[in-house]
Amino acid sequence: APAKDGAQTLQTVQVTANQLGTVTEGSDSYTPGTIATATRLVLSPRQTPQSISVITRQEMNDFGLNGIDDVMKVTPGVSIVTYDSERTEYYARGFAVQNFQYDGIPMARDSAYSAGNTLSDMAIYDRVEVLKGATGLLTGMGDPG
Repeated sequence: APAKDGAQTLQTVQVTANQLGTVTEGSDSYTPGTIATATRLVLSPRQTPQSISVITRQEMNDFGLNGIDDVMKVTPGVSIVTYDSERTEYYARGFAVQNFQYDGIPMARDSAYSAGNTLSDMAIYDRVEVLKGATGLLTGMGDPG
């Protein structure tokens, strides 16, 4: 109903789903139900048309993977180069990983010249999805890693 000043009040909307895939926290599983990294469609890993590795919250808890470097060390097909005690660079299939996304939002991060891994604490993340191959479908950049 219109208010006296002409403004309208809308009903409350409650969002009960997400577009990032199935939440893995509390699932006791090392495999996700669905993911959305490769295509932005919520698909199972088997339906995803690209090579993707997923490290779930359960794996991070069970194996003590507390930082992003810990997670990347156990990700198949990913190698790490350490420049000093804090700066690392990741490689997938021989190419430097330059395209990082947090909840689907691209983040510019040049690992070799960064001031360290400022977003490395894994406590707030449900899972880490590593897409190996071209990312042009998502970002238009076409980075191989």
